[in-house]
Amino acid sequence: MGSKTNSSKAVSALGYLGLAFLVAAGFLFYSLA
Repeated sequence: MGSKTNSSKAVSALGYLGLAFLVAAGFLFYSLA
């Protein structure tokens, strides 16, 4: 069970990282455009 929660935590962290990257990329594109 520990590995399941660990993998879920990693997936959520990856999702948050992707979301932050998308927001940063959008802000950069908006400021450059």
